[in-house]
Amino acid sequence: MHALVHKFLRGVAAIGVGGMLLAAHPAHAEFVNGGFEGGTFGSEWIKTTLQNNGVPTVSTHTINPKSIKDLNLRANAGDAGYDPNLYTTTGTAPDATDLSVVLDAGGAGARSQQDHLLTGAIPAASLRWPFAGNNSALVNLNPLGSTQATRHIARSGSPTLGNPPVQYTSHASRASSIRQRAQVTAADVDADGKVHVRFAMTPVLDNPGLIKVLGGTVSAASGSPIVTGTGTNFTATVSPGNYVRLGTNNTDRQVLSVDSDTQITLTSNAINVTNGAVYVSSVSGGHFSEEQPYFAVEVRKITSAVDSTPVPVPGAPASSPGQLFFTFNFSNQPGTVWHDTTNNTRNYAYSEFITFDIAPGNAKLQVGDWIELELVAAGCSPGGHEGHVHVDSFSFRLPDVLWVSVSGPVSVSSANGTQITYTYTYTNKTSDPVSNATVTPVMPQDNSAVPQNVTYVSSSGGNCTPASGGATATPPTPGGSLSCNVGTLAPGQSGSFTVTVVVPDGAIGPINNGNYTIAGDAVDPLPGPMWKTDLVSPSTLSDMDVDAVTLNLPPTANVGTLYTGSYTCTNKGAAAADVATCDAANLPAGVGVSACTVSPANTPWTQPGTVPSGETVTCQVSGTPTTTGSVTVHVTTGADNDPNTLNNERTAIIAIAGVLPTPDMAIDLAGIPPSGTVGVPYSGSFTCQNIGAATALTGTTCAVGGLPAGVNQGTCSISTGGAWIAGNAVPAGAFVTCTVSGTPTSSGGLTVNGSTGATGDINVGNNTASKPVSMTTAPDVLVDVSGLPATARVGVSYTGSYTCTNAGSADAVAGTSCSVAGLPPGLSTSSCTVSPGASAWVAGNAIPQGQTVTCQVSGTPTTLGTATANGTTGAAGDGDTSNNTQSRVIAVEAANAPASIPTLSEWGLVMLSSLMVMMGLIRRKRVLVP
Repeated sequence: MHALVHKFLRGVAAIGVGGMLLAAHPAHAEFVNGGFEGGTFGSEWIKTTLQNNGVPTVSTHTINPKSIKDLNLRANAGDAGYDPNLYTTTGTAPDATDLSVVLDAGGAGARSQQDHLLTGAIPAASLRWPFAGNNSALVNLNPLGSTQATRHIARSGSPTLGNPPVQYTSHASRASSIRQRAQVTAADVDADGKVHVRFAMTPVLDNPGLIKVLGGTVSAASGSPIVTGTGTNFTATVSPGNYVRLGTNNTDRQVLSVDSDTQITLTSNAINVTNGAVYVSSVSGGHFSEEQPYFAVEVRKITSAVDSTPVPVPGAPASSPGQLFFTFNFSNQPGTVWHDTTNNTRNYAYSEFITFDIAPGNAKLQVGDWIELELVAAGCSPGGHEGHVHVDSFSFRLPDVLWVSVSGPVSVSSANGTQITYTYTYTNKTSDPVSNATVTPVMPQDNSAVPQNVTYVSSSGGNCTPASGGATATPPTPGGSLSCNVGTLAPGQSGSFTVTVVVPDGAIGPINNGNYTIAGDAVDPLPGPMWKTDLVSPSTLSDMDVDAVTLNLPPTANVGTLYTGSYTCTNKGAAAADVATCDAANLPAGVGVSACTVSPANTPWTQPGTVPSGETVTCQVSGTPTTTGSVTVHVTTGADNDPNTLNNERTAIIAIAGVLPTPDMAIDLAGIPPSGTVGVPYSGSFTCQNIGAATALTGTTCAVGGLPAGVNQGTCSISTGGAWIAGNAVPAGAFVTCTVSGTPTSSGGLTVNGSTGATGDINVGNNTASKPVSMTTAPDVLVDVSGLPATARVGVSYTGSYTCTNAGSADAVAGTSCSVAGLPPGLSTSSCTVSPGASAWVAGNAIPQGQTVTCQVSGTPTTLGTATANGTTGAAGDGDTSNNTQSRVIAVEAANAPASIPTLSEWGLVMLSSLMVMMGLIRRKRVLVP
C-alpha cells in the first residue's frame, strides 16, 4: 500500500471520463448501486478494458507505483472509458471483450457462494461472496457466458478449472477497471467528524511464484554445478529446492544444497557467470514483481461533477495530484493475509473479503467535495496467469459486519533495533453483540528476497497473548502471531489496542503489515487492508506530538454561550515534518477551529503543511454550541515522516449544558439606507435586540458612528413601549430602535459602524456591525406656482408666473422640464428665462445648481369657473422627486363683478402716511397766516 495511504488511515475522490459519460452520473451523496444490487453495473459504473504491459521498474526488478497512472495500463483510445490521466496508448492494445460482470447469489444471501475458479479447492471454501446483500461485482473475469467463447479468463491456453470443470477462453495479460464518482454531503460525516470511504474486496490472483533479487554477486564456471558468491548470505536466504537464475540467463536451475553463506550447489551444471546477479524463486517459471498479477485501488478528489481536473492534495504524487488513497498489492507479496491453494494444478493466492475504511481527514476531504474511486484487477504481464477481484459495498458508511484496520508510522528509522508500534482498531457494526471478538495479528514481514519476520515486543490493551510461532518464545523470536481477545462487543462498539515490534537487522523496506483478521463466535474471520512502513535514514524523520499540557479545551460549555479554547502540535523530531497535520475532530456543533499559527514567528499555518524541527503549531477553537450533550474531541497530528504514532492523538471530553440565563445584545443595521444624495433629506434606523435568555440590566448601549456629515443619530424607543436611552434595561426578546436623519452635506463612500452590548453579554461576536454607505451629488429641481394670481376676470388681461429652481448639489444638465398644465382657457405660458441673466430657456436646457427658471403666463380668460394649474418639473438624476409638482386653483369671475378693494403694500402705506403728514402741515400753515 502506498505510503500516502497510511497517513490518511491514521487520521481517520476524479480524473476524467469525458462530458458524455459524466452526464450519466447525477449528483448523489452515496455511491449509486455501490452494492451492485441493481443486478448490473448500470450507467453508474464506468468499465474500461485494459492491457497489463508490466509495471515500470524504478531499478532492477524493483517496483514502487504511486498511482493508477504509474501502472502503465494500456487502453484503447476509442473506448468510452479512456482517460489520458489514467492510462496510456503505448504497448500492446487490449481486445474489446468485457471481462467484468455482476454476480447474483440467487437469493442465498451474504457469503453463500464460492469463487468460480476455486470451487472445491481446499481451503478456498473460506472465500465466499457476496459480502452483503445478494449481488457482488467480479472484475476481470466473466464466468457466466453460455458458450466457451464468452467465458473469459486472462490466461494463455484454455485450461479447464472448477468443479464441475469449466472451459475458459484466453485473454492474455488482460486487466479491467471499474470506477464511479460521488459527492460528499453532511450526512456522510461520521461520529468522529470525518468522512470515510468504505468497501470490501477479495483478490484471487494466480500464483506464478515470485523471483527476487538476492544481494551480492555470483560467479560460476561452465560445466560445474558450484556457484560462489560475494555478499550473498546464501545460508540465510536460500533453501534447497529453490530455483535460481544467474546473471542475464533466464534459465531456471534448482538448488541442490546450500554449502555456506558464499556457496550453493545446483542440480544441473551452471553457465559461465562472472560477477553477475542471482535471482531466487521457489518454483520454476516464476515472475518478477513487475510481472505479477495484481489489484490496485485509488481514490481521487476532483473539482466538480463535470470537471475531471483533480484538486491538488498535499502529499499526493505528481502522477495523481488529487489522490486521497492508493493501494497496490501483487501476487506473492510478503506480509499479506492471502492464503495459498491449488486447483487443477494451478496455484492461487486469495483471501477472505478485506474491509477498507479510508478517512483522509478534514484537511483533505470535506463536505461538498467530489471524489472518484477506481479499482483495477490484472493478470500477469507475460500472459500466463490471471487475476480477478470480488468487490462489494462501496459506501460512506460501515456495513453491518465486524471491521478491523491497522495504522502505524508511514516511515521509521532504518537503524538496527528500530521499533514500530501499530494500532489495531475494531468496530462491531452488527445489530447483535459479538462474544469472543478476537483480532489475530500475524507478525509483519520485510521486503527482502526471503522475507524476514519482525519480532514481537509488547502490546497494550486488547488482552493479547502469543498464539503461534516465534511470538510464543521467551524471549520472542521472529514471526508467529498473537490472539487479542477484546471480549464481547455491543452493537456499535469500537475499540483499539497497540502492538510493538522490532524490525530485523538489515531489513529491506517496506515492512508489510497485511496479515491480520477479526472474528467472533459465529462470525467468520475478516481481514483489514495492508499497512506499509518505509525504512529511511534517521536524519529525515520528524516527531509530531499533541501536547497534553497545552490541550486547552475547557471541559464544560453551554448552548448559546461563546466557547473558546486551543490546542498545540509540536515537532520534536530532528527533521522538518512533511505534509504535517494538526486537527481537531468531533468538536461540539457550532464550534470550529478558527485559525492556526506556527511558532516562534506566529505566522499563519494551514494544514497540511510543513512544521520545522522544534516549532509548534497552535490552533484556536471558538464558536457557540448549538446542542446539549457530551462529545469526545480527537486532536490528532502526524506527518509523512513521523515514525512515532504514540503521541499523535489526545482526546478531550466536553460536556455541553443548556442555555444559561444571560443577556445577548445583537445589532442590526439593515434599516440604514445604503445610499443617499447630498442636499436631500436622509433618514433610517437601526436596532439592538436582546436575543439572550435574561434581561440586560446595566451597561446597555445602542449607537452608530461614521454617519454622513449632516446626518445624526436621533431618539431611541424600545419595543416594550416608551423612549429608551443608553443604560436602560432591555428585557429578553425586546429590541431598541434608534433613528438617524439629516441632510447630507458631502459626497463619497463611508462605513457606518454600529455597536451594542450589556453587562454580562454572553456573545460579543454579534455586538458590532458595519455597513458601507455612499453619498452622491445630484440635481434637485422643485416647482413653485405661487406667482400665478388666484383670481382672474373674463375678458380682462391676466399675467402671472411660475418658477423651477435647482436646489440640489449638482447641475441639471439633461431631461429638464418646467411647465404648467390646467390653466383657465385663454391663458398660456408665453416664455421662460433662467436667472441670473434672464436668458431665454426651453425644456431640455440646463438648469445650473442654485439657478431658477421663471416662466411667464398671460392671456385673457374666456370662461367662468375655477381651474387647477398643475406645475411640474424634473431632470435626469433628480435626487428628490417629491417636490417636482405643485398645484394652484385659479377662479375666473365675470367681467362686471364687483371689484375688490385694492390694498396698499407696505411701501404704499408708508407713502400714504407721508402724504397725510405733509397735507397736515400745509393746512396748519394756512390757518396761521393772517
